[in-house]
Amino acid sequence: MYATLFGSGLAQSFFGPILAGLALGLVGHEHLDRTSGSNQAFNSSGNVAAAVIALLVIGNGIAWIFYLVGVYAMLAAASALLVRKQELDPDRAAGGTDKGVPFRALLKDKRVLVFMTSTMLFHTAYASAFTFMTLRGRQAGGSDTTVAEMVLVTQGFMVPVAAVTGPLLGALGRKPVLGFGFVSLVVYLLICVFVQSPGAIVAAQAFGSVGPGILAVALVVVCADLTRGTGRFHALIGATRTAMVAGGVGGTFATGFLVEHLGYAFAIGALTCIAAAGSLILLSEMPETQSVADAARASLRLAEDGPRRPNSLAGGD
Repeated sequence: MYATLFGSGLAQSFFGPILAGLALGLVGHEHLDRTSGSNQAFNSSGNVAAAVIALLVIGNGIAWIFYLVGVYAMLAAASALLVRKQELDPDRAAGGTDKGVPFRALLKDKRVLVFMTSTMLFHTAYASAFTFMTLRGRQAGGSDTTVAEMVLVTQGFMVPVAAVTGPLLGALGRKPVLGFGFVSLVVYLLICVFVQSPGAIVAAQAFGSVGPGILAVALVVVCADLTRGTGRFHALIGATRTAMVAGGVGGTFATGFLVEHLGYAFAIGALTCIAAAGSLILLSEMPETQSVADAARASLRLAEDGPRRPNSLAGGD
């Protein structure tokens, strides 16, 4: 079982940078905000569909869910073949240049370090909290259905959050939208300290979806801003996600220790402090990464056609 989980996690680690690179290579920096929002909305919609189907088949046994995952994986692999090579610009997908700078040069950029640190703290708090809130729901009298409902509510609310985040990142700037997402996580964790019944825990996930939904979209866009012209877009996406996963793993381990010895309320309170620290670092140290030209184009697009996705995936920088 552990080998299977390790293999699954290893495969998933490739998806984020690859899908982000495909989006940037297809539409360019100018339309990346809206395209990332649309992509994440579709991703969450797929998770909602999976959760609904899981609720329908769970009565026949947990094993059926794994059969469905296998079917989904085959369909996803087949869909990758639909991407037409001639529409993808490899140079643009890497960040806009064929002469990449050393990755260590990026690490000298304070913005990169601030972004990686704040997102790591964010994911440490959220991933750990969600894991143990599912356990808390079970201990409060919930069932396997309760866990599926938590996923359903979280991903369901992420759909509109992600769809709106893309245009807002262009119209309002990266920092205000991202900062709102970080602060919303702190509020969500404060709510989690007090909720106890399975129904209340499930309902709390509606608000808890706001921060992760915003970050999922903003992560791609901000990394594209920070690596524009360097050819290191994939590297920064990968490094940032690695830091986030490391934080999530370490945070989950530490939270388990706190839950066992001091209880859920204390553990979630500690995660709230971690999320607050991430928010403070982002809001106080992270500058706006959107260029003036991109901001002007985004405001014009929003005024002309509203928060809709561009009609064509073809775009430029």
